[in-house]
Amino acid sequence: MQGTDVQTMQQKLAVVMCWMAPDIPVNGYFDGDTEYFVSYFQSMQGVHGDKKGVYGANTRAALEKRTGC
Repeated sequence: MQGTDVQTMQQKLAVVMCWMAPDIPVNGYFDGDTEYFVSYFQSMQGVHGDKKGVYGANTRAALEKRTGC
C-alpha cells in the first residue's frame, strides 16, 4: 500500500511518537517499518479490534484522538 493517505498517517505517527522514534519513515509506503510503528503505537495506546500492525478503524481513531485531527 502506498500514497498520500499512508504518508498522512505516517506524519501523525511521527508527531505522536517523536520522543521514541525520530526515524519513523514518512515516505508514503506502508512497509515493514511502518507496520512496526503502527504495532508499537497500538501497544502503547491499548488499541484493540485491529490486527497487530494493521491501520484499521480503531487504530485510526486512536491516532486521530492523539493528534487532534
